[in-house]
Parts: sequence; structure tokens; C-alpha cells
Amino acid sequence: MSTTDYLLQAGRDEDIAIITARATYTYGDLRVATQQVARKLLAVGIAPGDRVGLLSANSLFWVATYLATMKIGAISVPFSTTLTPEELEESERFVECRALCLQKRYQRRLARGLRVDLPLVVESEVLAQETPAGGLDVESVAVDPDQDAAFMLTSGTTSRPKVVRVSHRNIPGQYRVDHQLPWPDP
Repeated sequence: MSTTDYLLQAGRDEDIAIITARATYTYGDLRVATQQVARKLLAVGIAPGDRVGLLSANSLFWVATYLATMKIGAISVPFSTTLTPEELEESERFVECRALCLQKRYQRRLARGLRVDLPLVVESEVLAQETPAGGLDVESVAVDPDQDAAFMLTSGTTSRPKVVRVSHRNIPGQYRVDHQLPWPDP
């Protein structure tokens, strides 16, 4: 079972999964949105191991994109919404993104920091799509628990970008390590 499938199985369709300042979303909403983003990522040519940038405020789209990226075996790379166009370009090139998922409201402000050859997955376009007839599910890609799931960018003390690698095993829940630590006797 993929990390995404594990996380999405937690609730019934009508159970609340996400609460934002503007709306409440159910697990059913999140499952559909995750499938929509996964289909779009596959349509623009994203393959397992590819890095997918994510530029979005906290939202259904952010969570669905993060989960969809892991579902297809790609690596999610969340970017800060406060980046300048130059910082976005430097960070995106540093991690070698093959696509960028973003909310439309950031597209205009950051346009000059985006490569012209970088496929964009825009929230307002992908989440507005109807579910195709004949099936909803994009199959999850089997991944090794130690495979990268996300790259978290940090500037550290030098202000130069660094990457913290998060594996599927690092994401709480599915891959538990059950063992006893050897505590010394008092």
C-alpha cells in the first residue's frame, strides 16, 4: 500500500479531512482532488522519481498535490509562497523540478521566475475538471519505504538552499518500526 493510500484510508467519505479559513473538505473531496492532480501530473509526463514543485497556500490543492505526487512515485517539493521570482527560479533549478503545481494567484507575480519549458499544473484548472467517465482511480506506484517522498528546502545559516530529504518511511503512520530500546538497569 502506498503512503497516499494509507493516509487517505483513514476516514469515510463524509468525514472531515481538511479545515481552511474558507471551507471544510471531506475525505471524499480529498480523494477526488488527489486523483485529479495525479491524472494531470501523469498527463504532463511526470514519472516516478521526478521532482514536482508545489507553490500554494494551505489548501485542499496543497494537500491533494502532495498526496498525488507521492501516489505516482514522484517527489514533492513545497516552495514558500513568499519567494521572489529570482528565488523561485534558483530553488526550482536547484532541485531540478519537472513540473510546478501552483495556485493561479501566484502565477502572475512569479511569472518571470518560471522556465518556459516547465509544465504548470494550475489549481483552478485541475480541480475544476470533471471526473472522466469510466473510472476515477490512478493506481498507486509501489515505492521502497526509503525512497524520497519530499524535498524540504531550507536556507540554513548560509541562506544558500539546502534540501532535507523526507522518505516515505519518515511520514508518520504506515511504516512503523516496532522495537524495544535497550534501557540500562538503574
